[in-house]
Amino acid sequence: MIGFMKNAPTKKHVGLRDNENRAHAFPLSLANEGERVRISGVKAGKGLTHRLMDLGLPLGSEVKIHQRGPSGAVIVARDNMRIALGVGTTHKVVVVLADAEESLNEEKSDFDQEIVA
Repeated sequence: MIGFMKNAPTKKHVGLRDNENRAHAFPLSLANEGERVRISGVKAGKGLTHRLMDLGLPLGSEVKIHQRGPSGAVIVARDNMRIALGVGTTHKVVVVLADAEESLNEEKSDFDQEIVA
């Protein structure tokens, strides 16, 4: 019976991106102050995803880490608002560096242009 439960999924992975971007993804709790990150997924059910949308943080939104507590709790800034997220939430929110994602997209477009040419 233990072997049966060993491979059972424990939580849904909502909104995670394809394998190319997963290599650069990390939990929001590990982001440093001042970094700009883009929310790429949520390692939880639909409830947390909906709560983030209600707070104005849908998947794909870009935020700046305004303040980071030692426990992993963060205050994020988006537009003219600041939102405090607890440590439990920040461990479940998956982000990518906004600059890294843009450079990755530029590399893809350069590669696509080379193929066309």
